[in-house]
Amino acid sequence: MYCRMFFMIVVGLVLSGATAQAEVITIEGTIKSVDAAKRTITVETSDGAKTLDVSSKAKISNDGKDSTLDKLKAGQKVSLSYHDELEIVLKIEVGASPPSLITFDKQEQQIDIRIADKPFASYIFRDDQILRPFFANVNSLGGVQVTRNYPPVEDGDHADTQPGLSLDFADLNGADFHSNTAVVRHVEFAEEPTARESMATFVVKNSYEAGNQVVCNEDCRFTFYVEPEGVLLVWDSVFHSDDHDFYFGDSKEMGLGLRVATPLKVQNGGRIIDSQGRVNEKGVWGKQADWCQCSGIIDGQQAGVMLMPDPKNFRRAWFHARDYGYTMANPFGQFAFTNKNKSNVIVKVGKPFRLRFGVFIWDTKLAKAPSGDALYRSFLKQIATK
Repeated sequence: MYCRMFFMIVVGLVLSGATAQAEVITIEGTIKSVDAAKRTITVETSDGAKTLDVSSKAKISNDGKDSTLDKLKAGQKVSLSYHDELEIVLKIEVGASPPSLITFDKQEQQIDIRIADKPFASYIFRDDQILRPFFANVNSLGGVQVTRNYPPVEDGDHADTQPGLSLDFADLNGADFHSNTAVVRHVEFAEEPTARESMATFVVKNSYEAGNQVVCNEDCRFTFYVEPEGVLLVWDSVFHSDDHDFYFGDSKEMGLGLRVATPLKVQNGGRIIDSQGRVNEKGVWGKQADWCQCSGIIDGQQAGVMLMPDPKNFRRAWFHARDYGYTMANPFGQFAFTNKNKSNVIVKVGKPFRLRFGVFIWDTKLAKAPSGDALYRSFLKQIATK
């Protein structure tokens, strides 16, 4: 008790200026986390992370205006001063956050995403024809559209099943969510779209429904990274049910599917290549690989999209690659691709089942396209601690 009283007295003296000889240290860095209830702040500096207590009398300012600890956010640039011996923060100054490259325009049935004030993609979470969420009209940083038009303008085949970029399951507990005979219903945004500098994210909750039954639920986080080579989208889904077991069946259409823009089709001069160097439908279809890339030339620019399953997924993916412009990363189609050992992946009640993929969208005016292995390493680096 006496120690606590002594500590409080010393802190009071420091804050009132009575301890003129006490050393106050100022550091700069980025806020890693804030716990307003415990009054602690963790700052990432060039020397590593440092966690400090924050005095109840600490002066806190945000962009030159008085603020409070609970208003501070991870990712903000900060300068703070603290008492060296007591390690208690006396002053926090947060600078204005730099504007994000990524912006969102949330509408009734979709979110339009822009990067550097140019259209990037639309996330459509409700549609009358396609009964599951998807990304449509995806563009590279240079403004090259790399997925098919939605609604389709040319090549109207598979219009309701291959809209652009979507997670499809032709056999989920016996229901076909690929062909729109069952519904993936958008429930809510568990986390509204947020962005800072070159990164942005949002989280959705989806309900997979067949007839009057809920097969399972999905929590899905989308994270966007603007990198020198292009845009990396990390698609991170967790499936679960608190009511019953369910299973993922064995079919060609089970995974993350991509329908490319018409000029990127192999039939129009585009190319499909996987991590083993196999090329086009003849070489890639039904083979397992770390990644698979579809690319070609549009308006004089090379552009492409690369699908990258997380190596920590339950099984390495096969690629359902077609020269007419469709490619899917599929870890479920064991019998569909090999004619051996039909597989049902059972998810037990109350247990989570995670699937994660990376999608890299790029373009270049150079003769040489970016290395697929280098893009894959960028994806692995981003997900290494997540």
